[in-house]
Amino acid sequence: MSLPNNLVNHPTDCGLYTNIDLAPTAFKTKNKSSLQMAWDNMYTHLQKTILKRVSSPYAVYMGVGNIKFFDYDKSVASVDVIRKLNKKGLKIYLYEPISTYTTESKGLYAEYETGTTKVLSYELDSIQSYVKRNGLTNVQVYTPNHDIKKYFQKHYPNIALFCTPIGWIYPATINIELNKISSDTIQKKFWCGAWRYTSTRHLLASYLTENYNETTNLSWIYQSTSNILRQQLWFDITNLPQHKQILAGADKLGLLSPITMDISVPNALKIDEYVSIDMNTNPKEFYKQSFCAIINETRFAEPTQLLTEKTMYAILNHMPFILVGPPHSLKYMRKWGWKTFDKWFDESYDDEECHYKRIEKILKLIDDIGSKSIQELKELYNEMQPILEYNSNFILKLQTQILSSPITKNTLFKRIQHDN
Repeated sequence: MSLPNNLVNHPTDCGLYTNIDLAPTAFKTKNKSSLQMAWDNMYTHLQKTILKRVSSPYAVYMGVGNIKFFDYDKSVASVDVIRKLNKKGLKIYLYEPISTYTTESKGLYAEYETGTTKVLSYELDSIQSYVKRNGLTNVQVYTPNHDIKKYFQKHYPNIALFCTPIGWIYPATINIELNKISSDTIQKKFWCGAWRYTSTRHLLASYLTENYNETTNLSWIYQSTSNILRQQLWFDITNLPQHKQILAGADKLGLLSPITMDISVPNALKIDEYVSIDMNTNPKEFYKQSFCAIINETRFAEPTQLLTEKTMYAILNHMPFILVGPPHSLKYMRKWGWKTFDKWFDESYDDEECHYKRIEKILKLIDDIGSKSIQELKELYNEMQPILEYNSNFILKLQTQILSSPITKNTLFKRIQHDN
């Protein structure tokens, strides 16, 4: 790989931060982008919290996709550094969930059906390339993805994989306000946020636009047509009983976009465009108006479970939720102490490993909730109050555990690693 023109001398400008000289040649930009400044801010939080007093070699990657520094063919450490890394080990923490792909389905947000025999990761590709180039023998990679060993370890024999969601630092660094919602403030049935484009988010926004436009607080900032949606989905949409409503909604959504909450976007974006936002964005007034959050997690049609700030914010705002993520994500939540809403919702969608069938079950649950009046939902919300309060308080408990000791000694993170 040739060195990009705007990258010269320090790795932080490609999303990589480290406490050891991983190569004499690294990357630096003269003018920092807003994304780079956001990365700097997040790394500062990490240094003050879970990386505080960590002196053993580590690197943190804040970005998504291939890691340019590790891909660069001249990223070769000195003999002394290689000797030190092989003796003490190198821990690499991925802030974001891994970007996965298959030979048939590529792209930063690739989606594919269950049963694909070989699933790979852009980030792990880059790390393994650097490890092999430098002859490293003691590298551990920590990702937010639960079950990472089960699905990926066999394809990356040169690195040891663990689940350690350092993204859980969000509740430890954001200014937490337990925004308790009164049922009196509920005016709408759903809250559904989406920022970066994925076809699953497009599908859900289209369905909500067609069926629940007046009763949903929705964000959607991209161009939308039924043809765009068809082309982006990993499956034939006619497999879904609701496909006619979805496609009609996709065309209507295009006429309404951009739709936002709290943040202004002047024009609808192409689906491959992206607008950076503050990670601490919390449209709490829109949460207060809504009964249920439809959480578009970072990934959907892939095997490993994950939880990010998207789920945390809904919980902090005392909201029941439908978790639109990989299969068994609710099971993963319950394992770590949160409670879900199976007393009131059909949560069998969480067990469905066929991704498009899981969408079908999610849409049926949306219809079940959507069929109720606002008054009925207010009464339901009052019944749920004990669980809503428990879940938000549990985040405060997590905050205490996260801040209790550095990541290398933290019992919470060790528990997660050993559970995989």
